[in-house]
Parts: sequence; C-alpha cells; structure tokens
Amino acid sequence: NRMQGSESKMQKMLRLEDLFKNPEYLQVLYFLAKENPRKTGDFIAQKLGINKELAEKILLDIAYFQLARNESQNGFTLTDEGLAMLYNFHKNYAEKPN
Repeated sequence: NRMQGSESKMQKMLRLEDLFKNPEYLQVLYFLAKENPRKTGDFIAQKLGINKELAEKILLDIAYFQLARNESQNGFTLTDEGLAMLYNFHKNYAEKPN
C-alpha cells in the first residue's frame, strides 16, 4: 500500500505540549528537578526502571526544547526554563482537584 509506505517515512513531529502529556517524560522531568544537576541517561534509567535508550531519547527531546542542558559526558541538567515550565504544569494541572 502506497499510503503505508509514505506514512512510515514521515515522522510525527514532537511538540512541546506532548512532553507534558506523556507520563514517562514527566517522570524524567520531575526526577531531574529533584536530582539536578548533571544526571546521565544510564543513571536515570536505572533509578526510574526504564530502559537506557528510552531515557536517552527523552533527555535528548527535552534538551531540544531547552528544558534541559546536555553537559556532554557529565549528563543532563534541568534549565531554569525547564524548571519553570514543570512548576507551572504542576501548579496548573497536577495540583488541581478533579
């Protein structure tokens, strides 16, 4: 099917809002907020019980949006912007009663 072939070539663009809708991304963001600074994908994967590849993908995605800074071999650190966005998310969504 031609349609399936073209869909497999097109990758869905990740949006900033998507990060805050995904529990695994939120778990990593909260972990970085608590454990800052400089945490590696290996360390995060081990502590959160997720695979290393997923942890590294999440870290690279949040770094792309400048929510974390990749400090080379030293790991990732949540940026001030990342901390502020996580705080606003938590304040506006996580703390609101249903």
